[in-house]
Amino acid sequence: MRKLDFKQLGRSAEYRSAPFWAWNGKMDPAEVRRQINVMHDMGMGGFYMHSRTGLATEYMSEEWFEAIKSGIDEAGKLGMEANLYDEDRWPSGAAGGLVTADRKYRIRYLELYEDNEEIPGRGEDILHCWSYVIKKDAENNLLEYRPAAADEAVQSPQQLIRIVVRIAHDQLGFNNAAYLDTMNPEAVQKFIDFTHEKYFVECGSEFGRKVPYFFTDEPNYLDTITRNRRPWSERLPELFKAAMQQDISEFLPEFFFKIPARFSSARYVYYRILTGLFAETFMKMVGSWCENHHIKLTGHVLREDTLTNQLFAVGSAMTHYEYMHMPGIDLLTEKWLTINTVKQCSSVARQLGKKRVLSEIYGCTGWDFPLAGHKALGDWQYALGVNYRCQHLYWYTMRGQAKRDYPASIGGQSPWHRVYAALEDYFGRLSELLSNAEAVAELLVVHPVESMWGCAGSYDQKLSYDQTLDAAFASLGAALVQAQVEFDYGDEALMSKYGSVKDGRLAVGKALYRGVYLPEVLTLRSTTVELLRSFSSAGGRIYYSGAVPQYIDGQVDSSAVLAQLYKNFIRLDRNDFAGTLAAEFAHYSIKDAAQQPAFGVVACQKRLNDHTCLLFAVNVGCAINGDSFDMPNVLERQNVLSDLQWQVEAEPDCVVRELDIYSGELYENTFSIAAGQLCWKANLAPLQSRCYIIGRAGELPAAAQAAAISSGTAVKLQEHPAAFSEKNLLVLDHANLQIDHKIVAENIYILDGDAMIRSQLGLSSRAGAALQPWKIPPSSAGKVDIELEYTFECRQVPEDTLQLIIESPERFVIELNGIKQSNQSRGYWCDPALEVVDLQSGSLRCGVNTLKLRSCYTSDFAGLEAVALYGNFGVAQGSVLTLPEPVYSGRSLTEQLMPFYSGNTVYNYTFELPESGRCRLNISRWSGSALGITFDHGQEKVLYSPPYALDSAELSAGRHTLQITVYGHRRNSCGPFYYQPEHGWIGPHEFQVKEQPEKITVPLGLTGTVELLLAR
Repeated sequence: MRKLDFKQLGRSAEYRSAPFWAWNGKMDPAEVRRQINVMHDMGMGGFYMHSRTGLATEYMSEEWFEAIKSGIDEAGKLGMEANLYDEDRWPSGAAGGLVTADRKYRIRYLELYEDNEEIPGRGEDILHCWSYVIKKDAENNLLEYRPAAADEAVQSPQQLIRIVVRIAHDQLGFNNAAYLDTMNPEAVQKFIDFTHEKYFVECGSEFGRKVPYFFTDEPNYLDTITRNRRPWSERLPELFKAAMQQDISEFLPEFFFKIPARFSSARYVYYRILTGLFAETFMKMVGSWCENHHIKLTGHVLREDTLTNQLFAVGSAMTHYEYMHMPGIDLLTEKWLTINTVKQCSSVARQLGKKRVLSEIYGCTGWDFPLAGHKALGDWQYALGVNYRCQHLYWYTMRGQAKRDYPASIGGQSPWHRVYAALEDYFGRLSELLSNAEAVAELLVVHPVESMWGCAGSYDQKLSYDQTLDAAFASLGAALVQAQVEFDYGDEALMSKYGSVKDGRLAVGKALYRGVYLPEVLTLRSTTVELLRSFSSAGGRIYYSGAVPQYIDGQVDSSAVLAQLYKNFIRLDRNDFAGTLAAEFAHYSIKDAAQQPAFGVVACQKRLNDHTCLLFAVNVGCAINGDSFDMPNVLERQNVLSDLQWQVEAEPDCVVRELDIYSGELYENTFSIAAGQLCWKANLAPLQSRCYIIGRAGELPAAAQAAAISSGTAVKLQEHPAAFSEKNLLVLDHANLQIDHKIVAENIYILDGDAMIRSQLGLSSRAGAALQPWKIPPSSAGKVDIELEYTFECRQVPEDTLQLIIESPERFVIELNGIKQSNQSRGYWCDPALEVVDLQSGSLRCGVNTLKLRSCYTSDFAGLEAVALYGNFGVAQGSVLTLPEPVYSGRSLTEQLMPFYSGNTVYNYTFELPESGRCRLNISRWSGSALGITFDHGQEKVLYSPPYALDSAELSAGRHTLQITVYGHRRNSCGPFYYQPEHGWIGPHEFQVKEQPEKITVPLGLTGTVELLLAR
């Protein structure tokens, strides 16, 4: 790697994030350009132009490409990357249903039915049908089965079942079509012709320049998981017969039920064929097209985390990364800490020489996910091999259902967006640093997914085909990371193609390993067996845990080949394997006072050049264990790691420097050296990361780091009323509903009322899988007159004029207390779709007020949404308007007449210093997205993650000002209001859930004490 100026790192768009840009409304080239400039100001390097629910511009039309070209042009002017997305919504393959409107290109399902069950769909969509007589035990395990005639009479305990192959029926999520048959080359070529070739015609001249990436999202061979459905391809019978010398129809019941034997050779062969078909068809065809057209394929496959989930949808996630130029993953919510998901992808990237690894990140986290979470989730993934963030999502519009599409919007609608750039600087610098460094892992761990193939009969309530295998896999990755072992996973399909033995090392592609670990597996490929035999014969060290596997290529190892081979391997206790491997393969350690690997640390070591390496470590703030889908929320991860002992192997003339990733400044660090080990001490606060550069002193000039202020004299702060970036709100989302002048519901939740109207009109639901607006003909349904009547109480009439936040005000007649109001927009709040209209002075009165909205509901309407009063007022008892009161720190805004406020709050202080000096500011408790600190109206310092403390520059004796800005979020104004905030998943469905009748808001503001110390 070239010699680096650390301060210059991360400036190129290549190393900065590129969010999913949700194109979810009527696309306007001017608005496209405006929003790109917002992203640029936020520090982002690019974007992915991604059709989402709500798209009103016809997909792939001339108007669509006009917007695409505007995006590419504006990105080019700003030095950004304009990336493409290959689908209308997801998963990739159906082209918004325009390809799969032809039923011959649709996905096929293998489905099981009881004898008396009706098979849904059209009769001509049933391609094959087999009948079986089966016998099950009380736990639904299959004891015996045999083929049968369709009309055969059976008696209990036997029963007759049918297994059919069915073409997928029409689904709203695919615009009344279905998903693609991704294992059919003709279908995949049709998708490529319709999508990729059209993009190439329209903007191919910019491929590889302004347009570097094409994103494919969640392609799979089984798009919907149900108990009685399995994947199918018309190519399966021939391939299965060649592998098993028997017809696949002889084994179909084993794909749906558990059998007395844990492992089934037929299942193994079935899933091995499916995995190969999907890889060699969809993934290879799309990847090869991109290669031939000078654009890089990126994205991720569906369900890449547990063994069972991979088997459900793609067979083996790692196999498919071969065909991506930048392989990627999807990690949802803040509660998932799925180490294996990252390691699978980064392992293939390293082995096949792929420089970049993408993470589709922050999805489903909700509006109140703080910027500390943005840093924390990115940090641990970067430590494991990710180096490119694709944020989920930046919305083009918040109109209608779009505002519930997995918030928050990581863009202009969020009140913190103007201070996001420093976080992008941080990750840009870290990305370039890690992307151009060389991993040092010397241990290869053979991936156990193929063992699950043979166990996939019926799955349990935890969606697992075999909980022992799933749990062991989750614990495997967690244990190795906790033990600070650098390792890669080896996918057996890729090992068969790229594996060899070179100079006593086991090579997989470009990666070399001096040791292999075999977790407990049930089967190995014959190619893996021969590779291990060669490596062992060359003196390679091979470790294993558990029992010797009994199958090769899914068939019984009747010659005991494996039993003989395993005698040459080193057996490890399955409960303590990680410690043994660490002693052999770890080149660094981060230990606590008890000389144990530090609790909750994720770290990596990489080479920068022949004499220089880095050590990047993150405190995730909680235990790393196998329960990786239910971790504490980010702000609940409070584990402090004190007096850590850091140690790394190094040459005698090396020094340790600490890199401030935010600034690029390299600082001196105190250390000792003995027996080839550099040693030093440092703490890790919750969610804190540290990056050390180890190399020759002459190549690493560093500055002395100012000592943090640890004590001082308390300075009295005089607090003044807070100021606000926005006005206050009162959200109204329940109303009396009239349809065609008849009252149909009283005090109905607005989304329920909207569903009622749409049902009456024969329109589809506005849920996440709704028919896209561009597919709905304007005259596809009738129309109804509606009236919404909201009531609210006013205790004291505010002095200033009120406004109403409402979508599409021009469609409504607005009355307040019988007085007609203007429906002319006066601008917008938060998003251009959320327009503001003035309410006449004098319309509001003390007591009960009535707001009426009348309109004509037609199929082209985005739908009914909550409205809000907007102005300088207070909100008491959750819904009563009153006069505002001054706001101070110490309590949440929700307790100070501002329960629905969601902007930024500036807390104002003055103080006197008896003498000049530096001050330490400590903030005990607060709730929001980030903190901004300003002394004497100077440059703001934003605190993105703990510790929430700041040392000032030198301040003169005398009077000073201090402003503390709590950057807000839209949770208390946009919801979901009736769903408990401790839940870990926020998507469209959660806005429909009503767990309690009253609105639930979350704390916001400076809720604790503020301490200022003058350094002694």
